[in-house]
Amino acid sequence: MATMIRSLLVCAGAIGAVSMTVSFTGCGSDSATTTPPGDDASVSGDDGGDEGAAKATCGNSILEGTEECDDGNTTNGDGCENDCGFTCIAADPKRNHCDDANACNGTETCTAMHKCQAGTPIADGMACGAGKVCTGGNCMSGSCGDKIVSAPEECDDGNSTTGDGCEGTCKFSCLSTDTTRKCTPADPCAGQGTCNDNTHVCAAGTPLANGTACGTGKTCKAGVCTLLTCGNGTIDPGETCEPPSTATCDATCHTIVVAVCGNGVLDMGEQCDDGNTRNLDGCDKTCKYEVVGRMTSIAIQGGAAPAGCTPTTNRLGSQSITGTGLGSINQSLTDGITAGTTNVTTMFLGLDDLTGVADSNGLTIGIVSGSLDPAKGAWPMNNPIDWWFYAAGSNVAMGAPTGILTNGTLAARALKAGPSDVTLTLLLAGSPALLEMRSARIAATLNGTPAPNVPAPPPAMLAAGLTVFQTFTGSGTGQGLCGNITVQSLAQIPIPQSLATNGSNACGACMPGSKTYTYCGMGMPVGPNCNSLLDALVGGCKVVACLVAAINPQQPDVPGTGTATLTLGAGNKVPAAQSTGNTNAYSSYMKFDGNRAHLTTQTCTVTADCQTGLTCQTGVCK
Repeated sequence: MATMIRSLLVCAGAIGAVSMTVSFTGCGSDSATTTPPGDDASVSGDDGGDEGAAKATCGNSILEGTEECDDGNTTNGDGCENDCGFTCIAADPKRNHCDDANACNGTETCTAMHKCQAGTPIADGMACGAGKVCTGGNCMSGSCGDKIVSAPEECDDGNSTTGDGCEGTCKFSCLSTDTTRKCTPADPCAGQGTCNDNTHVCAAGTPLANGTACGTGKTCKAGVCTLLTCGNGTIDPGETCEPPSTATCDATCHTIVVAVCGNGVLDMGEQCDDGNTRNLDGCDKTCKYEVVGRMTSIAIQGGAAPAGCTPTTNRLGSQSITGTGLGSINQSLTDGITAGTTNVTTMFLGLDDLTGVADSNGLTIGIVSGSLDPAKGAWPMNNPIDWWFYAAGSNVAMGAPTGILTNGTLAARALKAGPSDVTLTLLLAGSPALLEMRSARIAATLNGTPAPNVPAPPPAMLAAGLTVFQTFTGSGTGQGLCGNITVQSLAQIPIPQSLATNGSNACGACMPGSKTYTYCGMGMPVGPNCNSLLDALVGGCKVVACLVAAINPQQPDVPGTGTATLTLGAGNKVPAAQSTGNTNAYSSYMKFDGNRAHLTTQTCTVTADCQTGLTCQTGVCK
């Protein structure tokens, strides 16, 4: 009966609705029927009397039957669900189901239009559960480095930089209330730092004073804990001074008397102290050891001079004097060296490394000719190491050689010096001869074998451990002494006796290229009635019945001042007017070797004292 009444009401409504086209059974139409929500003809107990009543159609935009709504679509969540029931009802706790239980995206609410409205998201970092925080509207477990402080983190700056206030473990860098996180420096000498409890950053402490003990055998130096050692720049306990004040501080960091050169006492920094402040007596005026060498072999060379010589022509030995002539002249040099009458010495001025390995500052080479020092006894004729030689005053000035080769260099024992003008005194033909060499250069090796050792004896007062190279070599490839020997000096060298009076080996009167010459006599200088080596260089010399050339006639090859073209006058001599003051020169090249030696400018009589390192002073060995 109820069903029938409801159908009638629906029919009546349909009849009254002009726009409706749907007819229902029982209302004079056989159209389809819709059963409203909650009504079902098949329900037990239904008498079936309403079978002809109309049924609701959800989605047709017509509110029918038991429909709460009908928005004409099947979209859920828009206020009207696809079963034509409201999405939510705010007043019905059972149907107010908008909350998604995610606290981080805010609380959702049901609007008057029955739609679920999103809540306001909670800020990132807010706690949303045990060990969880809101991140982008979602509740997530926190992690160190995500820049969100979540328990048990103390901080989270998103980096792992140490000491910036928040460590890579998300713990404060320091905390004044935590004894394990105080600002204690790695080096105790840096001083205890302090923690800023706002920024949790350590402020540096005040370094401890130099000399403060910082451990066994250690002391503070400029904020660093350093081993107690002499020379560390700090006066440590037990020390009275500290280098580099070497003049008053010894190697054990104890004060010593200020060095006084010439007091006969070896003070700090002195290589020697012979009781005076003179040069050329083994120990110079600054108490530095005087490094001297004597050439134990000299030989004029044939062939071109090495690169670096100016020029490399070597006119004297390669174009003028032949092998035959060189043999005679070089033998004279050898005999003079062996006899101790030819003594060319070298002084290594400004040499810092006495072992002869390297030097890079102000090295020069002095060339000094000398004679045997009579105070040292008989010459043994075997060119020994450490013999004494006397340098005449004409070869020295102001305590230094007059002939100096500048621009000296020493690297890996290789010595070079020059170009400079020097004078050598050589014994040629039995007489001392001064060789003036223009643009002289020297190249040699300061030998490491035999090993450098302590010079014997001079001077007597040498610093402990002082060693000096023993020998030097100027006879290797590219080594030797080259320079341009002036016409004036060659005019003062007597012609060798063998070329003047030695029978068939003497120069013959041959035309062209040879003249006869007069020997000046043993130890005699060139005079108006005897010939010089220059005469033979200009006139030439052939020996063995004029079959063998000893000297080819040649003119100087290096321009200077004076007569350029030399001629022979009376007695087969170059006139003095042509040779005197003539700086035109013959290029030359010679090789040499040498031993360590000593020089003096004082002469004394032979005494035992002079053999034990004492030096000659005003005629007395002291």
